[in-house]
Amino acid sequence: MKGFLRRVVLSVQRRCTSFDSFVSRRESDSHANICGCSPIFILGAPRTGTTVLFLAMADGMCVSYVSNLMALLPCWMVRMCACSRRVASGYRRGLVKSRYGYVPGMLSPNEAGALNSFWFCELPSDGHRKNVQRTFYEIERLTGWPVLIKNVFNATRVEFLRSIFPQARFIVVKRDLLYAAQSILLARRKLQEKDRSWWSVPTPGWQKVEHRDPYYQVVWQVWATTRHIEESLRDITNRVSVVHYEQFCVDPAGTLARCARKLGIKLRTGSKTIAESILLRNTVRLPDNEWKELQDAQDSILCQRTR
Repeated sequence: MKGFLRRVVLSVQRRCTSFDSFVSRRESDSHANICGCSPIFILGAPRTGTTVLFLAMADGMCVSYVSNLMALLPCWMVRMCACSRRVASGYRRGLVKSRYGYVPGMLSPNEAGALNSFWFCELPSDGHRKNVQRTFYEIERLTGWPVLIKNVFNATRVEFLRSIFPQARFIVVKRDLLYAAQSILLARRKLQEKDRSWWSVPTPGWQKVEHRDPYYQVVWQVWATTRHIEESLRDITNRVSVVHYEQFCVDPAGTLARCARKLGIKLRTGSKTIAESILLRNTVRLPDNEWKELQDAQDSILCQRTR
């Protein structure tokens, strides 16, 4: 999505980012049922493979999600699900190409950046928390499947996710640090045209490395984001499944099956993902001198960690 159309879509989305009034009108279900909702959150540093896993799970598992249509008009999202469960669970296209998290198609899964920022704000009121819980509960009730959410900025919101959904389940995606860092550096150059312009997740403490060279910054961003996620979840390992991008590419069916068993999710039959292999994108795309800069940054960061 480019240019004028993207600006129009974002403008509509901002105007419609609120709770569906259907949620506040429906009060018949018990508080215990609503609070017991256990959505699944995919977490990971930028460029670690979270989007491809998101698509694979939407296609191959019994989960619901926020589609592009729902993300466009969130104030009607629950009523859309009431009209047709396919709005939140009808993705059947397998692993199509995405662009920095965006997947085309009205029923395709959406990262829902504006919605996640709205839902998981830092100081939510009790009423706000209840509306978030009710929204997720209604989508799960209407589709019959738990809600799957993927947004890279949620890596910094884990405490808010857990406070609103005490029974939430998590999938942590990891990728070889250097290849993820390389991808972030290339994204900076393509989207912002400057190596030093911070892109994507503002990992806690990022201001401390703002003065460092961009090679150090991107390696630190991947390392620090992953570490922050791990520390935020270390007391609930029974509800956390770790996925390694490289292993997922080699054996997507096995990876999904292991996630399903660990988190109690059902697999769907006839999924395109189950039958597909995935192209591993771990290739060096930088000149030798720049790749060496990334390696030196990694050595420096890991050496500091072991002291």
